[in-house]
Amino acid sequence: MFQPRQCYTSVNQQDSNTIEMDTLNWKSQAQLELKIAESARQSGNEGKARVCARRAAGHIAGEYLLRRGFAVNSTSAYTRLQHLDNMPHLDARIHEVVRSFLIHVNQDHELPSEIDLLNEARWLAQILLQENLSEGDFHREVGDN
Repeated sequence: MFQPRQCYTSVNQQDSNTIEMDTLNWKSQAQLELKIAESARQSGNEGKARVCARRAAGHIAGEYLLRRGFAVNSTSAYTRLQHLDNMPHLDARIHEVVRSFLIHVNQDHELPSEIDLLNEARWLAQILLQENLSEGDFHREVGDN
């Protein structure tokens, strides 16, 4: 079975305003980002929720690339997702989800209402890495890649 790498930076909250960096695997980092995203969403800060969901997806994309032998030279979630989107062998549904992280918000700072980046990140982890990041329902039906 695949052993997680210890090469991602994670955060341990010391208090409500201070964050200390530690090294954790990609899954712990993605789960933390999604937890922060959920909290932001519940507080009405959808912009922060989107940013955290995109970072979680960046960790997922980075792990997928590493597992397939690609060098991951950037810590940027956006760059990692672009690399993933440029892989022609991936299923069209995967490209659709990856592109949902790459589109820009409208003038009201919103995405199309049918896009839920938190669920999309969980879906990517399930499809690309066969990892479940939550017990919640996925936006898209998990099926064959």
